[in-house]
Amino acid sequence: MAFAHIREDVADVPWAFVPGATVLRPVRIALREKGVDTRYLILLTSNIRPTIDPDKPEPIPTGWVKRVGLKCTGAVHPKVKALRSALDGPAFWTDPTVNYTIFVNDDLAMAQKAAPLARDLVLKKIRVSEA
Repeated sequence: MAFAHIREDVADVPWAFVPGATVLRPVRIALREKGVDTRYLILLTSNIRPTIDPDKPEPIPTGWVKRVGLKCTGAVHPKVKALRSALDGPAFWTDPTVNYTIFVNDDLAMAQKAAPLARDLVLKKIRVSEA
């Protein structure tokens, strides 16, 4: 199962994509700064499916069984390719071999980018294997 916190004021778009084994639940986060909105939603998903093409893997650090987040500095991850079959199913999912990463489909990504508060969202594209 994977989770992420989403500010309540930017959660309208994800609400439209909640089918599958994904839920959004209200939660308050205690912050020290005064005047900061503390209303969040926690996104929980147990949609799990193989995503990363084993022929084009991200290097795994020695001693780790799972990949630790698919971090990259550019808009498109240069080393990772997704299996085409991973694109079928619910809009949110996780890969059992990747920690700290929630994958989203193109429909959700485009809808979220078009939302008024998209500047706070960090999405990274990954390429899809041709086969």
